Amino acid sequence: MPDEVREHAPGGCRGCGADLGDAPVVGVQTRQVFDLPVIKLVAVEHRAQRRACSGGVVTAAPFPAEASAPTCYGPGVAAVGAYLVGRQHLPVERAAECLAEAFGAPVSTGWLATPLPTGWPCTASTTRPHTGCATPTTYANWPGSPSSPDR
Repeated sequence: MPDEVREHAPGGCRGCGADLGDAPVVGVQTRQVFDLPVIKLVAVEHRAQRRACSGGVVTAAPFPAEASAPTCYGPGVAAVGAYLVGRQHLPVERAAECLAEAFGAPVSTGWLATPLPTGWPCTASTTRPHTGCATPTTYANWPGSPSSPDR
């Protein structure tokens, strides 16, 4: 079942050129195009309310774990970054370039290098299922890692 259907009607008769806008449809051919959706960053603003009780004490709501700074990248960007570096073995600079060009997420190389040692792909707040979580020792011998034999 397709996710979207787009109808295409002929503008005029190929024989006489008459307008076919009100002519009955006598047949349809179909073709399906499988493509990736446009991928773009989605900005979610978290607003932690502060409320005062009748006694005058002000209490602020906590922010969720993924909102760790006034502006930051979430667990989805971290998971893709860790995948590019950890599974596809892209150098951090090329993975950062990929995130900027393909996803519109211009991350710094320093930020991108952070997920690997901390095991970011395992963050509980991510909405993507993971088949397994990495540990710092998983990454210890990857080329380019600080403890790698090739350094």
